[in-house]
This record gives sequence, C-alpha cells and structure tokens, in this order.
Amino acid sequence: MVRFNFRGVGQSTGEHDYAEGEVVDAMTVLQWIAEQTNARKLWLGGFSFGGYVTARVAEQVLEAAHIWGLGDFEVTKIALIAPSVEKNDSTDISLPADRTFEIYGNADEVIEPDNMQAFADRLGIEVSVVDGAGHFFHGRLSELKGLLDKHSFGQDS
Repeated sequence: MVRFNFRGVGQSTGEHDYAEGEVVDAMTVLQWIAEQTNARKLWLGGFSFGGYVTARVAEQVLEAAHIWGLGDFEVTKIALIAPSVEKNDSTDISLPADRTFEIYGNADEVIEPDNMQAFADRLGIEVSVVDGAGHFFHGRLSELKGLLDKHSFGQDS
C-alpha cells in the first residue's frame, strides 16, 4: 500500500494546484511504484478533494497510461469518499461503473449530498450513504471502514 499527501499538505512541499498538479503528483507516485515493484493492480481511493483527484487519476491510468509509461497497470477498484464534485468541475469525468463506488454521509456540511448523488447517478456507480454522517465521518469511521471492506472484498460488514 502506498499513501501520500498532496503538495502543501502535511510535511509535503509545494502549494495547492487546484487538481492539476495533484494529478501529476499522483501519476508520478504511480511511475515510482512501476519502477520499484512488480505490483500492477491498482486500488485507487481518495477522500474529499482527494476523491476528485482520484477520479482524474483513474481516468489517466485508464485512458492515457501509455503516455505516463503505465500501460500495464490494471485499475481494479476506484473508491470515492465524499468526493469534492461541486467545488471542482466533474462534468466530464468518465469512470467504469463496475469498478467505481462512492460513499458519503447524508449530513455532509461541506459537499452537498444531492450533488454527490447526482454525480454517482450520472456515472451509474454504486453508492453507499451513511445516514447522519457529516463530511469527516466523525464517530462513524468504523462504519466507513466496513463499507470500504464490503466494496473492496465483497464482504458483508
């Protein structure tokens, strides 16, 4: 498993780049993975702004992997957790419905739940709504983990 912070988050350097640079950062991480390991199955996931970037990265891997030198990667799952689809232009995002799922809380105070649902409906992807959960899933992280496990491994949690 590889996890990283986008530019300007945590101890990373740089400044927020409104998803342009963050997609490049993620693709660079994937290039590093390709050089360092034999792993070729990708499970991509992101939360909030990271969910939006995850969608863009998945598109790059699925549609333009050869340009990035990542032609042998297989995207197996795409997890979008409370994706920032209203604060970033998501109208042209296209993802495979059979590998993509979205989880959000219906009490999200940052991203309008109706907008996340409309995004999922447009893509035809599976959605799990956590009743009463806000954007950060305070007090609901074990439930979120259970939903991720269920979507990832087909388990009932």
